[in-house]
Amino acid sequence: DESAPDQEARNAAIGKFLVGCLSHPDPRVRARAVIQCCSIWNSKTPGFAKRVADMMRAAFAVRVLCYNPHRTAEECRAWGFEKVESLEELFSRSDFVNVSVTLSDQTRNLIHAGILQNANPNLILVNTSRGGIVKEKDLYDALVRGTIRGAASDVFDKEPPDADNPLLRLENFVATFHIGGSTFEAMDRVGNYIVTKVFQALDIKE
Repeated sequence: DESAPDQEARNAAIGKFLVGCLSHPDPRVRARAVIQCCSIWNSKTPGFAKRVADMMRAAFAVRVLCYNPHRTAEECRAWGFEKVESLEELFSRSDFVNVSVTLSDQTRNLIHAGILQNANPNLILVNTSRGGIVKEKDLYDALVRGTIRGAASDVFDKEPPDADNPLLRLENFVATFHIGGSTFEAMDRVGNYIVTKVFQALDIKE
């Protein structure tokens, strides 16, 4: 439930992680001039994707594009997004891509060489959803060749990733090993939420 306080806290923390990727001190990771932010999501409501978009608009005054084959252009516009019709268009027009989808047979290896090869060369790709959505070998090749500017990932195909994962050797790649949402504030709120629910289940009055 994306509206639950524990999930809200983690969403806020991950959103800050994403925005932090754009203000990274290393120019190889940071976008030079953020013009457009894009998001890929497949949930019934924009939830986390909209939170990130709102943060990006407030911090960088970006225009937000989105790719969601299950939503109409009117629905996206109501959330403040401009819908694009293909991943290829999304990646070619965007300076920053946030991947926010669940892992399924339809989304496994959703981001692959065919998508990356025609991407904006200034693109920064951030994945905080699930490993397996971005094809790691193809991402590595794109970063080495300079097809895209940089990438950051909180998730991997294998977690924790092997020490010899080639992505970890790249200077234009940032890894956080599935802790992007684990700030002190978020974990404190999650703990309080769990205690509250336990008290309610046991009918314990605070």
